[in-house]
Amino acid sequence: FHTKPLWRRAAVVAAGPLANFVLAIAIFTGWFMANGERITEPVVTALIVGGAAEKAGFKPGDRVLEVEGIPIDDFSEIGKIVTGRGENELSFVIERTGSRITLRAKPDWQTTDDGFGNEYRRYILGIRHEGSEQSTTTRTFTLPQAVARATDETWFVVSRTFLFLKNLVIGKESAKQLVGPVKIAEVTGKVAAVGVTQLIYLIGLLSVSIGLFNLFPIPILDGGNLLFYGIEAIRQRPVSERTQEIGFKVGLAILGMLMVFVMTKDVLEQVRTAMGL
Repeated sequence: FHTKPLWRRAAVVAAGPLANFVLAIAIFTGWFMANGERITEPVVTALIVGGAAEKAGFKPGDRVLEVEGIPIDDFSEIGKIVTGRGENELSFVIERTGSRITLRAKPDWQTTDDGFGNEYRRYILGIRHEGSEQSTTTRTFTLPQAVARATDETWFVVSRTFLFLKNLVIGKESAKQLVGPVKIAEVTGKVAAVGVTQLIYLIGLLSVSIGLFNLFPIPILDGGNLLFYGIEAIRQRPVSERTQEIGFKVGLAILGMLMVFVMTKDVLEQVRTAMGL
């Protein structure tokens, strides 16, 4: 293997994470083909008192047409954009009584429950849609459309992960949100109890996360090997065995500490839950 051309070695190493992304897109494609996607009218029916939207001048009945120049067809799209860009003031084009109005709002940073007993932090605008079934339709997909939608969903998971890491570094996110095998197993069990389709969707999410994690530039991971290959391409000669050995030891130490941290956190959380603390 080590005598092969650089590009071949890099391709082999990158194939593992790439397979995770391909698997995720395949899973999401099948999921969207089988279930479609529920689309809710982007109409505001309620506001959180004192929230960013109320302060910006939103009112019940407003239809959101655009967020930062992006056309909005589904109410859930508003939350995705706010989650990804909420650290800045955002521009919203709304329709109110037949007129187009532009409002600007800076979303609030808030701790939220994910529905499975886990807390996470995100930006929220402070609007709700509490409409009837008549305001919700199901979008169906052809195979090409499902692949495109699945690719978009995969990218959303990747971008949201990078946003979390960025906020973790600057102190806006808590390391308590990192989970290990124990917590993943617990959440998987809860999702499986909800239904098979939700479990399949979770498998797709986990596949994206595994592929992305393996691409991190930490020696001993695929991303670390690709880092060494990138250095080799620039220097026109391989990184010395001594440097690689030190890098692998450092990488192993980092992964070991991370695993001990998340495992300890998960176990302590299980103990506290069992004791009712």
